[in-house]
Formats: sequence, structure tokens, C-alpha cells
Amino acid sequence: MQLNSLVRQLETQGKTRNDPREKQAELFLKKGMELLHQAHLEKFKQTATLSQAVDALSASIKFKRTQPEPYLALAYILFIIEDFESAIEYLRETLRISPDHPDALGLLEIITQKSALSKSSSQPPSSRPPHFVAASESEAELDYDALYDQLEAFIVQQVSRVSLFPALRPRADSKGQKEILKFYQEIKEILLSAQKQMQILEEELEVQDLQTRLQPLEVLEKRFALLLQISEQIKVILQRIESEFEIAQQQVLSLGEIENRDDFQIMEENLESLLDTTDQLADEIEGLDQKGYPAPEVEGVYAKLVSEIEKLQDGIDELASRWST
Repeated sequence: MQLNSLVRQLETQGKTRNDPREKQAELFLKKGMELLHQAHLEKFKQTATLSQAVDALSASIKFKRTQPEPYLALAYILFIIEDFESAIEYLRETLRISPDHPDALGLLEIITQKSALSKSSSQPPSSRPPHFVAASESEAELDYDALYDQLEAFIVQQVSRVSLFPALRPRADSKGQKEILKFYQEIKEILLSAQKQMQILEEELEVQDLQTRLQPLEVLEKRFALLLQISEQIKVILQRIESEFEIAQQQVLSLGEIENRDDFQIMEENLESLLDTTDQLADEIEGLDQKGYPAPEVEGVYAKLVSEIEKLQDGIDELASRWST
């Protein structure tokens, strides 16, 4: 698939829905696609345009998590800025919703190939571990044995230190997510620094033992990355519950304004939509629990949503019985 056509395909797909119950999601999706198209025309040189596109697409997901296009568009943006790992996560979500989505499969193949190529070149870390030999030094000046010993000691020290990191759980609040992100970034920086030095050592020495010693850090990096992902899922679920509660509340208040059967039928359709969304939310909450990440902070607000929908159901049932007599 040609990348130049991906933006146009995404934009076209984003305009195909006409369900009035998806109005908010559709509006944000349309805005996000337009901004993405604009960024494409700007050759992605204006970061502000990309940032606005991300905000709009994220808002679309907030209102409807079962459409693949905003996830795919966000994956494309992350691919453009070369955040391949995050792009793949969004593509996985796209394919969870639409397993045979051709554009998602095509972009995933491109990212996988590009990511594999990028692994052959080192990325400069934000900081270098103390006492390490700089990669810019000439080969004649390098003491590979000394560098090996320094790196081995550094890895042992860091593995011991990060093992004392707190056992965090997913958090939907900003403060909690920042704490998880802080530990994740610290571990990632350690890995980048160590891997850069290993690339130097590989010119002369076998580094398999060092790679084995790094595995606990790699496991922790994946765990904190998953914590960030689950935290964001919980945050989005909470936002969706809040949005659905507001809709249900408005519908309850509108019960007294129903004057004919057409209005009544619309109200029944709105209730059906709320029930469908509530079922989807329940499945997502249960899915988190099955993965070992229960979300107790969601239970209270979800129960509040269910209660409001039951109130709406009771009101509709009362109107139906009144008109049947």
C-alpha cells in the first residue's frame, strides 16, 4: 500500500458513517481526518497540525471506541514521527475491531519492515552511563575488555535498583499516569544506553551474556508500557461512561416532552443505543479484569450509568403502558 494514498483512504472511510447516534464521534473523526490531510499537504513539517489531529482523533475514540478509523489514523501519525511501538499498539486495536482491515494490515507490514531496518542503527540516548567509552572514540583508543566490565557492572547495578521500583497498577488519573511514565522512561533510557554500548562491543566481543543480563529490564519495560496502555484504556472507559451518563440523563429529562408515537419511537431507539454501548463497556471492563487488571474506580461510575438507564427504561415502560390503555 502506498503511504501517500493512506491519508486519502482514511479520510474517505471516516466519512462513510451516517448514524445520527454517532454524531459526536463522526464530527471529531472528520475534523481529525481533515487535519491529517492538511498535515500531509504540509509534508508533516507543522507539528501543531499533527497535534490538533491527534486531539480530534482521540476525542472521536472517546465517543465511540468501536470504529477502526481513528485508531488507524493515530497509528499513521505515530509512524510518521517514528514511534513504531506505539503505532503498532494502535494498529493492534484497529485489527481487534476489524481483523481483516487491509489498510491496517498494510501499514503494519510497512512499520514492521522499517522497524527491523532501524534496529541496525543505534539511536543516541538522552544520557550516557558514567564511565562508559563514547562511541565516537577511534577504534585504536577503545579498551573493549574495560568497556565490557563497565557495562556489566552498570547492568547489574541498574537491575538491582529497578527491582526496588514500586509495584504499580494502572491509573486513570493524570498524576498516576505520570508516575508510571516516569519509571517507564527511566528504564527505557537505561536500555538504550546499554544497547548502544553493546553495539560497540559486538565489533570485538561476544555480548550474549550481557544481553541475558538485560532481560529483567526488558521485561520491566514491557510491563510499564502495558501499564500505560491499560491506564489509557481505563481513562477512556471512564470518559465514555461519563458521556453516556450525560446522554441518559438528558433522555430521562426529555420523557415529559414526548407527545406522539414518533417521539416515543425515537426515545426507544435512543434507549437501545445506550443499552448497546453499556454492554460494550461491560465487555471492556470484564476484558481488563480477565487480563489481570481490574478497574475498581470504574465500578461506581458504571453502576451510576446503569441506574440512570434503568430509570429511562422505567419511564419508557410507563409511557408504553399508558398509551396501550
